[in-house]
Amino acid sequence: MRLYLRRQARPARHATRPLAGRPQERIRGRAWGQLGEHRQGRQDSFFGLHWGVLDQPELIGTSWILAQHRWADCEGRERPSRQGGVADWARALLAGPPQPAHRFGILKNIFGEVPAWARREDKAWPGWRDWAGFEGYVRDCVRVHRHQFRHMRTRPIDLMWEVDLNMPPHNFDPPWRPEQVVDLYRRLRPIVKEADPEAELLGPCPSGIAVGMAWWRPFFDAGLTKYVDAISLHMYHTSPPESSGLVQYIRDLRAAVRERAGRDLPIYTTEWGFVSEVGSTNRLRETAEATVRSNIIAQGEGLRASLVFYAYDYKPSWGIAFNLDPDFERRRWDPPRIAPKPATSALATQLAVLGRARPLGRVGGLGEDVWCYRFERDGKPVWAVWTPGEPREVSLPVGPLRRVEVVDIMGRGRTLTATGGTVRLGISSSVVYVRPPSATASGAR
Repeated sequence: MRLYLRRQARPARHATRPLAGRPQERIRGRAWGQLGEHRQGRQDSFFGLHWGVLDQPELIGTSWILAQHRWADCEGRERPSRQGGVADWARALLAGPPQPAHRFGILKNIFGEVPAWARREDKAWPGWRDWAGFEGYVRDCVRVHRHQFRHMRTRPIDLMWEVDLNMPPHNFDPPWRPEQVVDLYRRLRPIVKEADPEAELLGPCPSGIAVGMAWWRPFFDAGLTKYVDAISLHMYHTSPPESSGLVQYIRDLRAAVRERAGRDLPIYTTEWGFVSEVGSTNRLRETAEATVRSNIIAQGEGLRASLVFYAYDYKPSWGIAFNLDPDFERRRWDPPRIAPKPATSALATQLAVLGRARPLGRVGGLGEDVWCYRFERDGKPVWAVWTPGEPREVSLPVGPLRRVEVVDIMGRGRTLTATGGTVRLGISSSVVYVRPPSATASGAR
């Protein structure tokens, strides 16, 4: 099993750049050097993948991943005996090895499909008839998550998953109301905290920003912020992100949380992405650019973590890599062969430049429809600059820096000299990063 990179055979229509424009060995070294800092106990990464196959997360350098133990998969055949208070499936995982220390796990969708033995036949809330069985399953999930990610300072647990789809107008089964969702958090919070005092309870996870702030208000009115430690959402939005309402949505949500909780709560976006294929056209470049810009907006506006969907093409092109498995319809998951799209390289570069960076806000005054976020990484400034409109030139203030490195989304760098505290940049829909020169930068001169 391997990730297809430079000089490896792949269909001609799948031709793509190698990861961040470098040989595989150098990318692997850069990514692992970055992940090595997390082994020392850091937990300040922003970037993640909704799922990863092969050694894809390590090659790109992402830390956040999703962990899941679906109720129907773990306990689908019959109600477990839970001798000694632990089910057999959980006991086996508790006896196994923990996850590598560079991985940060978010336990997702904690119940998923309800097993037949616990399911309510009338499909009424909450969907199961056996509360004792459900609470035992939740307790085991949290115990396993605590064991597998013992190196994390806090361990995020997202009980729900796109809960708005169980409400009008979608009305999936079982039907849920906001006050019922909040009551579930109230009921499960002491169980989760008993199993793992360092658990970080997330919720309620709507499916996209289209729900709007009106969707959130009944949850806040029912007391959501009393029972969660952080907010979770799926950040699906239209492209281009600059005109999708994404910025205002994030700012309004942060303000509402601050008002109801009396403080800021972390906000995780645990799933979002774009399809690259529109009609018969695979818009690989445009998708890579939009993915990078959306991630920068989310990071720049102060979100805690972002997990991009999906690791490989899935129904039909939700992925940062091509799926080269001819039996995928039969196999369904974890293809043995994938090939990176430009979005893979773009995310690897983004993480190399902005991983662990602290957002300092959006920079204004650069011209109409010019977007720029400023960050600080390791005590040094970094700017991300672009325009969704026509390409143009801008003058970017860089303070006392005499020279800067400009890095494109494929990881290629060049050095510019500042004049009067500014540098003149050509910008387009493809983000450029501006930072102090680095002796190890790709292509720096």
